Amino acid sequence: MVEVTEPVFARPNVIEFPLQPQEMEAVGKIASVMGLDNDELIRQWVLEKLDRIPHARLAQESAKLDPVLEQEMADEDLNEIIP
Repeated sequence: MVEVTEPVFARPNVIEFPLQPQEMEAVGKIASVMGLDNDELIRQWVLEKLDRIPHARLAQESAKLDPVLEQEMADEDLNEIIP
């Protein structure tokens, strides 16, 4: 006989958070239309948000750029290539 030292049935991580009744109703309606359970819908939303994080960083850095200066630099480079 072999002794099992690790959990055989690992429970997934669970996060609980409060929602107002109207928020819960809205989640339920959206989930129903999409053919999902409430928890599946919320998990999908979280995964989509996590996927956007790297893109948000790019947008933040891009917002710091001066569009006029960037265009001038791009035009200079083109003028050197195309007289």
